[in-house]
Amino acid sequence: MSPLFAHSEANGLIQVESWRAKTWLIHGFTTRQAGDFATLDAVPSAMKTWGASELTFESVRQTHSDRVHISESGSAREADHPEADAILTQSQGSLVSVRTADCLPLLFVDESRRALAAVHAGWRGTAQQITQRAVERMRDEFGSRSQDLEVAIGPAIGVCCYEVGPEVADQFPASSIQHKQRAHLDLVAENRRQLIESGVVPEQIHAAGLCTHCRSDLFHSHRRDGAAAGRMMAVIGALPT
Repeated sequence: MSPLFAHSEANGLIQVESWRAKTWLIHGFTTRQAGDFATLDAVPSAMKTWGASELTFESVRQTHSDRVHISESGSAREADHPEADAILTQSQGSLVSVRTADCLPLLFVDESRRALAAVHAGWRGTAQQITQRAVERMRDEFGSRSQDLEVAIGPAIGVCCYEVGPEVADQFPASSIQHKQRAHLDLVAENRRQLIESGVVPEQIHAAGLCTHCRSDLFHSHRRDGAAAGRMMAVIGALPT
């Protein structure tokens, strides 16, 4: 794990070390210790553990798209969640989230505007530039400037394990593909490239450097465990003042 990140077994969160000093911010990428979020049944108890029980909660029904949802008032009912793969908020007292089991989770912070985002980027969403859409919508909705954004890239299947066929590899630049016996896609490198292309400062992009497929002790993995795989959650929210 990158030294920029810290793992707390007590609350089952991997967090950006420097963001922990932001007393107004709740954030993190869950491990197995936090529970299985294949359904949202575990959310209320997890939020209590995270010190977020006073926040409203909202997620999205992920469709591997480039759709971005702007959250204004949270809902704990899964049926109420819109179809999207990024969820943005500027509401104090709101916790937004995405779920993953190999796909890439990203968390965005614009501290000056207290604007936040959670993004789910599988290969399809990455090919459709979901992270760039999130940057654009933060600019349009909240007035965020790309250079003010900090982005945390959480655990996902690593280039070490993410073998893909030519129909997938051909959708990405050569810089994001490693050729072993077959092509391997580097989701972290490609999303980092897209963020930088969108104007995010490279030094403000932090990657956990953990492979969900390799680390069965910490993470669920759909490629490793198939249909029985659980889900992790990436969460971010602002405490009310």
